[in-house]
Amino acid sequence: MGRPTLNRTCDIEGCIRRHCGRGLCRMHLRRLLRHGDPQTTKKAANGEALQFFNNVVASYRGDSCLIWPFGKDRHGYGRLMIAGRSRSVARMACEEANGPTPEPGLDAAHSCGWGHMGCVAPSHLRWATRKENMADARLHGTIMGGRGKRAEPYYGPSYSGGGLY
Repeated sequence: MGRPTLNRTCDIEGCIRRHCGRGLCRMHLRRLLRHGDPQTTKKAANGEALQFFNNVVASYRGDSCLIWPFGKDRHGYGRLMIAGRSRSVARMACEEANGPTPEPGLDAAHSCGWGHMGCVAPSHLRWATRKENMADARLHGTIMGGRGKRAEPYYGPSYSGGGLY
């Protein structure tokens, strides 16, 4: 006898697509990973994300994480389309805070460990080599560290439940 076939469907009410992961179909799972909500369907108006960057991110001086509320890549990092080209919002914020990269190939490293959650606070960003950035990620527990185990867990900044911007 072969394996039993599972005909499980998406947990979202009214969706009849086949289950893919986390109880959701592929479309709803992508929305959950990209926007934090599987039912998000709205798109930002043209220029709204760039306006948010210029008015909020570039002038942000707080110590708390500032989470990018617009498009993100599959790893959770904020992305912004400028002249038809996708740019890293963290890198743009690092350029605002620290000037252009002093040498080619440097990463915009997060001191908070929440870059993968969309943090773009300029005070959390610095230029670092890939090796330094990966060492930071191990300290934050955001990448695997040997034998498939995460390094010491890092729970990020305290979140009081209020708005982040």
